[in-house]
Amino acid sequence: VQDTQLSPSRDEINSHRQNEAFRRPEIQNRNHPISQCCFAPIHNTQQLCKTTLDEHTLIRALACDTLSSMGNKVATDEVIVALINAVRDPDTSVRRSACDALGKISEKAVTRELIEAIINALRDPDALVRRSAWFGLGKMGAKAMTE
Repeated sequence: VQDTQLSPSRDEINSHRQNEAFRRPEIQNRNHPISQCCFAPIHNTQQLCKTTLDEHTLIRALACDTLSSMGNKVATDEVIVALINAVRDPDTSVRRSACDALGKISEKAVTRELIEAIINALRDPDALVRRSAWFGLGKMGAKAMTE
């Protein structure tokens, strides 16, 4: 039996994470910063980059998820640097989200720093972070070899 058959899909993981997030008491309070991030999406990439440094783990992960959902259109140096820094975050959910986002952005902007961050994430103790890193590396394809 292959390991991938036993592992949940990326969509299942993200759906579970979002469902768990919305059950948290602080999200029920619409004035809490986490709630504001969840219910009032930010489309300003500068603000999202700053949000990847927030004190709340969930907000950092959601900022990376939002950048990931925006894809190649946000592939700026500032966004790439913020996501590379998020790959080094102490929380696994933030690292996983950052790897997902780098994988989606990497189709357009492959840099040496981005490749190094993804390769370092392949050594992460968390299997889902490693899986996201493999996904990102796969999205880079031949571009990763030429950089």
